[in-house]
Amino acid sequence: ALSDFMVLFPGLVKKPQRHIQNAIEHIQAVFAKYEHAVVFAELNLKLSLLWISVKPIPGIRFQITEALRAVIPEARIVSHI
Repeated sequence: ALSDFMVLFPGLVKKPQRHIQNAIEHIQAVFAKYEHAVVFAELNLKLSLLWISVKPIPGIRFQITEALRAVIPEARIVSHI
């Protein structure tokens, strides 16, 4: 069984292309650190929303969210299942 959650990046779609590219690179770097846990991720730029599926590791959703917030401070967890 996998665990899913979403992270919102408010206003990302309205940012300059270079800012968006930097955010994507930061997200990829975080996922590289957590490659043992992340199974799937999809960034919907229109919604500024990142959907993430992870292996059922206690606390991993919050670890990943905090790692994202460390490099993209506006990142906010909006849902987890």
